[in-house]
Amino acid sequence: MSTATDNTRCELDLRTSLILKLVVERYLVAGTPVGSKTLAELPGMNMSSATVRNQLAALERAGLLYAPHTSAGRLPTADGLRVFLDRILVPAPLGENTELALRRQLGGELRRGREPGRVAAEVLAELSGLAAIVSLPQGGRRQLRQIEFIALQPRRVLAVLVFEPGEVENRLFELPAPISRERLQQVARQLTERYGGLSLRAVHGRLSAELADSRPEAQPLLGTLNQVLAELERPEPRLRIAGDRQLLVHDDFAGVEQIRDLFRSFEQKRQWLQLFEGCLDCDWRILLGEDSGVAALAGCGVITVPYRSEGQPQGVVAAVGPMRMNYAQAIPLVRAAAQALEEHLNPREPSPI
Repeated sequence: MSTATDNTRCELDLRTSLILKLVVERYLVAGTPVGSKTLAELPGMNMSSATVRNQLAALERAGLLYAPHTSAGRLPTADGLRVFLDRILVPAPLGENTELALRRQLGGELRRGREPGRVAAEVLAELSGLAAIVSLPQGGRRQLRQIEFIALQPRRVLAVLVFEPGEVENRLFELPAPISRERLQQVARQLTERYGGLSLRAVHGRLSAELADSRPEAQPLLGTLNQVLAELERPEPRLRIAGDRQLLVHDDFAGVEQIRDLFRSFEQKRQWLQLFEGCLDCDWRILLGEDSGVAALAGCGVITVPYRSEGQPQGVVAAVGPMRMNYAQAIPLVRAAAQALEEHLNPREPSPI
């Protein structure tokens, strides 16, 4: 961002901030320019048209507003929208009924055993009318919840690894010698007790170090499991996307090619993962257009909120829509979805009787 804009962020007084706020809010709702006469006639506006006109001119000189036509009113520039979002916007509190609906939908789907990340994306998309993305923990950062071994045949075993937030990985392999179902269950129970709650990277490292000291009859099983962990530790695109088709109803996109580029980025995923990596340490963040570093996001706005497990960031919950969206309503929804996902990952201990 330019130095002029950075300076302007500090120099805006209450009157200039009010004018910028009104122009941006009008743009977000209607997408139309607003003039000094319209602003001066708003209820509670104690400024003359001439004073408003001077304020509009000052904001235009600062690069925060522009006039699309000589005789038209003003619209916000990308910098003006950014200043509004960073300094002026106050997100609306989430209504009690909306929050209750979100938690009820999320809880109902989770009780059916569905993956929490996918459910959170679907519920957020439904309530916001935007595309929703949930990034899952990457590679070695994934947190192990449980390990199970299922004997299919005397030497054929299915390993079931459950990671937070409820994601399941299945791997089928054969052992050089049979192993009893009872022994499989015992080893699985011991592994869950020993490694449950640790990151995949930590589990892989500890199992590798302890493998030589394990009992001989369990070494083939543990050695194969260690190979599975090494495979799962490799980074790969892991996103859950919902509601992307809802973007087709918005008329703010430049055309078919822009929508096609955006949908292609959803399929390729890697750009989104790189983008979200920079959002893990922020309470919430708004990315605008190509400033995000992703060309396919030209004309888009992205709201991101990280979710955590045991204080460590696991991934990001995001809403994606046109740059001209209702941020005041969308931000609390994204926050609520991230918080609900976080509460699922960090269940409270029951109170003593």
